[in-house]
Amino acid sequence: MIQISGLYQSATSSRVDEVVLSLKEGVILIRSGDAISEQFNYSSCKINSTLPGVPTSITLPNGAVFTPHTTGFKWPAKKQRWSELLNQLESKWHLVLASVAALILCVFLFIQSGVPLLSKYIALWLPSSVSEVMGKQTLLALDKLHVFEVSSLEQRKQEEVRARWDRLLAQSDLSITGYSLRFRSWSNGPNALALADGTVIVTDSLVKLMAEDLRQLDAILLHEIGHIENRHVLQAAIRSTIITTLYTLILGDLDGIAESILGSGVSLIDLAFSRDMEREADEYAYQSLKNLGRPMYDFSDALKTLKEVYEVDGESDHWQYLSSHPDIDQRIQAQSED
Repeated sequence: MIQISGLYQSATSSRVDEVVLSLKEGVILIRSGDAISEQFNYSSCKINSTLPGVPTSITLPNGAVFTPHTTGFKWPAKKQRWSELLNQLESKWHLVLASVAALILCVFLFIQSGVPLLSKYIALWLPSSVSEVMGKQTLLALDKLHVFEVSSLEQRKQEEVRARWDRLLAQSDLSITGYSLRFRSWSNGPNALALADGTVIVTDSLVKLMAEDLRQLDAILLHEIGHIENRHVLQAAIRSTIITTLYTLILGDLDGIAESILGSGVSLIDLAFSRDMEREADEYAYQSLKNLGRPMYDFSDALKTLKEVYEVDGESDHWQYLSSHPDIDQRIQAQSED
């Protein structure tokens, strides 16, 4: 039997009485003087949170609160494991620090491993209409914001490249209507960009760079098609949205979530694919060249051509194609080892 004195605060008034609480065989008795004023089942009571240096109160079924005079008094366990764990965390700083470190580690591992996997499955689950809308809106935004300008490439060269593009699609058993090739002028140098709806943007400078050997340009286009076939564009946008939303929830800026979701497609020009995505797109390009009976080194040669141009240029800020496609030397070396 447990017997302890304390203060009884009524739920219906501000009155506080000095009482004695007795606990025996799961039954609580409240005594005021010599008379029993209240009786409750202990299982129906709620043990309130424990704070260091403060007596732990208990809320009775009628709403009244009993607070013992003894600071260190511990109420018998009611198999509330989570409550007990919280009490330990609140009283031991090393556990608090360990919990914070564990939380940071979990968030890091989720971003590093969980988000890419989750993004991949979400991208595969979303209907094609999402990709179509996203691709069209992205192209419209890029043109409207003058990220790209109207192509100045001569019509004859555009028709030549487009004919090769159509032939690549036909020979690869891909739908011509499901893909679109667009030419744009861009001041930042040679580049190619895949959009979610099957659109591939090629800059004038990239076509001019590879005009003497359009097989290299074909290989670059196959690489971009690889991004589309694997839905990398959608995965990258989903990944960006998940991470931004996670950070927003942690920091408490809920207004930023909607802006992140709406802006994920528009900011695609600055969205880098992951290393795994690049390897998949590389493999798609190499395998496609092999299936077409063409030299697999066409793609490696294309990467070397881009690298040589930028090394001569010497302006690292203009490594747009290579900066969004990391580890070019490793990628070339990987193919030479296959």
